[in-house]
Amino acid sequence: MTSAQFEEFFAERPTVSNSMNHSADNENSMDLCFAINMETEENYLDLTKTIAHALKGAKRDGGYIQYADNLLVINKTFAHDREKIFADSTPWMYYKFELSVSPLKPTDLQTQKRLASELLSVVQAHVEFAALVANFEL
Repeated sequence: MTSAQFEEFFAERPTVSNSMNHSADNENSMDLCFAINMETEENYLDLTKTIAHALKGAKRDGGYIQYADNLLVINKTFAHDREKIFADSTPWMYYKFELSVSPLKPTDLQTQKRLASELLSVVQAHVEFAALVANFEL
């Protein structure tokens, strides 16, 4: 995925307002969705089960995980390239899976940062490599 493709991908994601208002016209509106890209030899189904099991209170329904008022979806990336992981300056772009996280209810930046930190810790315990991809830093 090129940086232009990455920017286009995130530009199309839904926004959730920091002020609990879903209006896209609100100046305080920002994207509180995030992703964690992961490299692992596990298959999709096993990875989904592993992550859902590691999150206390998570509900798994097929390929979806509902946790902390967010929807978690694991997808295989189209740009997976194991060789580029070790050769490129942006290896996360070539990881095998992406865990997309989207709020189901109005939320705020601090809540999503805490969730991102928790999920990153859980994921890192179960995969070879993991990287947070977000419009915010932890």
